Amino acid sequence: MPSQPLTEVNPDLLDLAKEYANLERQVIIHCRFHPGLMPLPFIRIWPSTYLKPKGSEESAKLLQAFNISFYPEWQRIEFNRYHFFTLVFEGLPKDCTSFDLIEEIPEPGGFFFPNIKRNESDIYQVDLK
Repeated sequence: MPSQPLTEVNPDLLDLAKEYANLERQVIIHCRFHPGLMPLPFIRIWPSTYLKPKGSEESAKLLQAFNISFYPEWQRIEFNRYHFFTLVFEGLPKDCTSFDLIEEIPEPGGFFFPNIKRNESDIYQVDLK
């Protein structure tokens, strides 16, 4: 019986395929923040921000942020107006049904948004305070 010829796959293509698979699993959170009546409103996000799936020891780390500065830099925002920014995280476990958004920082004022219900698109909108 003739044997099937072996197909060699370029290792770089395999790495690229894995990268694309991970991209599809990313979680995107569009955030809306209102500074209230803060006289000099500034905002930033700490790289230690993560998603914590309910009932799991795993967490999804923050990969990228748009329209918000990373600690230690501050970003000035408009007084008494909404500021919109986007956070991109690693993918969540497949069996995750809800999760918390946690900005764990060594000072008061970290963002916390509990019990976000998982959806099929893994794209969410939250109002942060």
